Amino acid sequence: MSALLGATALLLLALLPPAVLGGFFAGVPGALAGAAAGYVLLLYTAISSERILTSRVGARSDAACDGLEFTLRQVLLSAFPHEEPPFRPLLLVYPDPLPNAFVVRSFTGSGRLLLSSGLLEQLDEAELRAVLTACILKNHRRDWPFRSLCSALALQVLRLAPASWGQLLFSGDHSTQRLRDGLSPFSLARFALLLPALGLLRALAGKSPPAFSALEAGDSAMHKITRANASGGWRPLPGAELLSMSDPGPRSRILR
Repeated sequence: MSALLGATALLLLALLPPAVLGGFFAGVPGALAGAAAGYVLLLYTAISSERILTSRVGARSDAACDGLEFTLRQVLLSAFPHEEPPFRPLLLVYPDPLPNAFVVRSFTGSGRLLLSSGLLEQLDEAELRAVLTACILKNHRRDWPFRSLCSALALQVLRLAPASWGQLLFSGDHSTQRLRDGLSPFSLARFALLLPALGLLRALAGKSPPAFSALEAGDSAMHKITRANASGGWRPLPGAELLSMSDPGPRSRILR
């Protein structure tokens, strides 16, 4: 999908629903107000996608980040040996026992590398270096701010969805009574209304580029990440699967 076509589709996705809703309740003035609100929300998300996704997982800078800063600087020098890196991303860690990493960059930011605590515990130094290299390369892709925007919008849409259906479809878990009580026809209808928007955001973002080159450490790290996440359940940030280092497996089928 071309960049112009993707941007047009995303703009229509942001403007049309609130415009139709506003027009239904207040005619032409309501439609104009709804379209304006949708545009403001889209602009805010484009500028704040880094903050939105970071705060959602509770990522922060800690002692582990301090220890990786030297490695990150080495990776940057290795990736850009003859020039100053155009973007120096912020390195953050979020609490999750599953090993994974996300790269998010807004249109006005320098990017953030979000590493899970499980990643730091399960990967050795060479594997972590391979992950950081892959993250740096993704962060410098021209399409990454647009992918980050799609991911942040997907997260906002998922916030409107009934959590019970989301948990069931992402993880297949329907063991708790509280979850079963939330699986009503009305909540299913509300969830079904949001599925086209989620599918469109997935299509607009496109296929994720390969995470690693054919390096032994990269293959080893990718194997650990994919194996652990293949059996993972409902994650705190399903929208960020568009930015994930691994194939999210069953949890992403709703977005395909």
